[in-house]
Amino acid sequence: MNLVLGLSMTSSAVRWVLVEGTTGEGDTVDRGACDLTDAVEPEDLLDVVLANDLEGPIHAIGVTWTNEAENTASGVLDALASRGFGNVIAVSELEAADVLAAGLAEIGGYDDLAVCVCEPDATVVAVVRPAGVTVDRVARPADGADATESVVALWQLDEWHPDTVFVLGSAEDLDATMSALAESTEAPVLSAAGADLALARGAALASARTVTGMAPAGPRLPSKVGALASVLAAAVVTFVVSLSVAVGLSLSGGTPSEPSQAAAAANPVDEPEGAAAASEPTEKKVSTPAEARKVVAQTIAVAVPPPPGPPVETVTVTSDPPPPPETTQA
Repeated sequence: MNLVLGLSMTSSAVRWVLVEGTTGEGDTVDRGACDLTDAVEPEDLLDVVLANDLEGPIHAIGVTWTNEAENTASGVLDALASRGFGNVIAVSELEAADVLAAGLAEIGGYDDLAVCVCEPDATVVAVVRPAGVTVDRVARPADGADATESVVALWQLDEWHPDTVFVLGSAEDLDATMSALAESTEAPVLSAAGADLALARGAALASARTVTGMAPAGPRLPSKVGALASVLAAAVVTFVVSLSVAVGLSLSGGTPSEPSQAAAAANPVDEPEGAAAASEPTEKKVSTPAEARKVVAQTIAVAVPPPPGPPVETVTVTSDPPPPPETTQA
């Protein structure tokens, strides 16, 4: 069994996800996070990430980082090279967000979508339109305040308004950012459980596709902050499905759209027995990947209408014609 490893680094933490297959779209084998409050040696960090006995070769390793984590990322890249990994791909945070946004738009059928990946150091904003995807980085203000106003300004430059907004990432003020965005747009603002692994999964997918040599698909527009380091393939539908399994992508939001509520009322779905007791996996800080929880996909049972009854027979009743009228002779 081949594996793909995705690593994302910020100034405060390292997160990783290990998935099956060679595409970066497989089931999650392991995942975890490690705080960087104190200086950590790259070799020690890799000992934690690769603590488990791997069940197969690593096909690709994707490493993405914010600008503030450049030194940590450089050390990790060198440590991976010293261990003989020749399939390591450096993926910019913009590229990882691009893959995520394209996949969400594909599976959700969105023509105009905004995806905000909020990290402690910056927010990456991916805007999906029919013509393609643009990705921008909004630095967090020096005072630590959120960058909501700058984010909204990006898509209001040309009076563009998204149909839906996704808010993901590992920033501690993710909920506050979500609420602020909800007040700034009429579009539904959605978040996800375990969304802090979004960039790590994006890095895994991007690296897998690069190593495999798959060509990019779909148009893309130049970013307002300059050209990306390289052009990677747009996400496929199965990526977002696997992402929902990997990071527990259960949509939630304080401002759901009315059509969705109406559809839910008109088309009730019977939940399988025991589904109410199932809970979304919660990401937790771990000291080794072995402690990370493994996510299992849930199957939703949809109510099936009863079969039609037996056909109704139509009986035709005929009656004898009335007798002819009697004639009277004069």
